[in-house]
Amino acid sequence: MTLLVSAVRQHLKKVNFHNFNSLLQAFRHDDKKGQVVIEGEDLQDMCRQFNLDLSGLVLDDLMEYCDMDKDGLINFQEFANFLNWKNKMAISKVEQRILTSESKTSTPQITCRERLSL
Repeated sequence: MTLLVSAVRQHLKKVNFHNFNSLLQAFRHDDKKGQVVIEGEDLQDMCRQFNLDLSGLVLDDLMEYCDMDKDGLINFQEFANFLNWKNKMAISKVEQRILTSESKTSTPQITCRERLSL
């Protein structure tokens, strides 16, 4: 990871993404087409929102680093892994339920077993 991409990661983490729910909300806000993925342009808009006016080269590096499956899009798990201090963190059942319930705004019910695994 380049030094600039690492600096972008640290800045975004400090700004607003310490909480999974706020991260998901920010991601959905910048997911202009409602596909639970963001494109390069969406990523640029997100960075500008948080006072990161990045050059095209840095954005390309950021996109390449985040886009693990190389489909030209960043899905929520890829983005969360980029921001998370643990590399390539697996997504939990609870997080998967939150991701797949796009139209719901309430927090899904969590079982005791799932709560303990968080």
